[in-house]
Amino acid sequence: MIIDKETMYLDKSSKSILDAKNSIFTQADLQSAIDRELKQTKPFVREINDELNWDINVPDDIMIHKVIVETKSITIPRKIYIQYEGKQIEEDHLVKKFEFEWCKKYRLDEIKDLKIYLNIEAKKAYFVVNGSFSIIIDFE
Repeated sequence: MIIDKETMYLDKSSKSILDAKNSIFTQADLQSAIDRELKQTKPFVREINDELNWDINVPDDIMIHKVIVETKSITIPRKIYIQYEGKQIEEDHLVKKFEFEWCKKYRLDEIKDLKIYLNIEAKKAYFVVNGSFSIIIDFE
């Protein structure tokens, strides 16, 4: 279905939520409509900025559909335990050791991506931060 301004009100989320719940349109339909709106809005804002020497911003990562269509994210609580040679260590314990070492030189808010590689035989956890190898933590 193609959503146009008459059938979907981007400024009235309650109407859009009701229509979505009644299967009048899908999330993909709504995303397509929002994408069309943004495609029209960005050149408009660019022209205004150029002509008036203003600095109006339109963020690339606008998440309008989260406001319009109720979506709920579900977080499943988890614990990871590493067992080796009759011993057990929690992922949280390793991460806390990593954070302690990291904070000796850097700030935690500098971490955008963290990957942990475990080598059970060597009893080591290798922490890769933002795509670059950074710290090795011993299990023991």
